[in-house]
Amino acid sequence: MSDVDFDEVVTLLALRGRASAGYERGGALPPMTLARAVHTVMVDWVDDPIRRMSASILREEGRPILTLTQIEKLYQRPDFPDRSEESRKGT
Repeated sequence: MSDVDFDEVVTLLALRGRASAGYERGGALPPMTLARAVHTVMVDWVDDPIRRMSASILREEGRPILTLTQIEKLYQRPDFPDRSEESRKGT
């Protein structure tokens, strides 16, 4: 993933929120930018390790991002959009 378009529109998949009997089946969140999807997993879901581990990002162009390790690598890139700006955008 040397050349990454953080403005690319993607679909974030993950287990849905916690239920008393465990997690519900996975589901897709509304389409969002790659930057927002990475931010959601790394910041918004920081206290939900199971949801983070289940996250996958489907891209229209290129290979899907299927592991938390791949998502972490994107978040750690020096060219990742400013985190404070991205957090203000919402989903």
